[in-house]
Amino acid sequence: MFFKKEIQQDITAGPVRVGNTSVGFQPYDLRSIKSNRIPILLLFTFLYLASCRQKIATTQQATPAHWPVLQTGDIVMRAGTGPYSNALAMLNARDKTWSHCGIVVVEDGYPFVYHSIGGEDNPDMRLRRDSVDVFFATRYCKGMGVARFNAGVLDTTKLVSAIHQYYDRHPLFDMHFDLATDDRLYCSEFIYKVIIRTTADTMLIPTSQTQGKRYVGIDDLYLSPRARLMWKVLL
Repeated sequence: MFFKKEIQQDITAGPVRVGNTSVGFQPYDLRSIKSNRIPILLLFTFLYLASCRQKIATTQQATPAHWPVLQTGDIVMRAGTGPYSNALAMLNARDKTWSHCGIVVVEDGYPFVYHSIGGEDNPDMRLRRDSVDVFFATRYCKGMGVARFNAGVLDTTKLVSAIHQYYDRHPLFDMHFDLATDDRLYCSEFIYKVIIRTTADTMLIPTSQTQGKRYVGIDDLYLSPRARLMWKVLL
């Protein structure tokens, strides 16, 4: 099956070459759950436990020819397959495309992705460092995106230092999606905190809120006046 939904890219990013691939996907929509009586903590906990069945693929990788040139500080996002990824994506208030995200650090000329994730392929639930080809593997991925802050927003030296400090601490994945804690982090929370620590600008990334609980959606990270979506491919 060909890439069939859409291919978008920044005009400065150059051409994107796409080949053939096959992806299995069963749609699911959390919008059918409308009751406000469901405690938000219970919802977040359900989403985490459900996501534990989602694997990090190590085969059937997307080729580097599909990607723009990645830079330190880029936010990489993926849309996972299956109902559990769809459920996680529904937590985004505005753009419900993405179910997981990480941040890029270019090390020895190669982009690595630091990201916080649970699941059976990450049983210790600690912050991960993966090659970008593993992060963007297509077997469990039906979409890929890259976002970038405007030039001058991030001090990459300070950013890399903050990322490595978190990584050295090996924080656990935050199954309660609690923005107030710092020893446990969910994917978008990790990126939010390293960027806020680097810039000291608490207004740079507005947060979302539901049922009185404040959190950071993946879309909050790039739907900022000082950031933009650079590249997007949906399969």
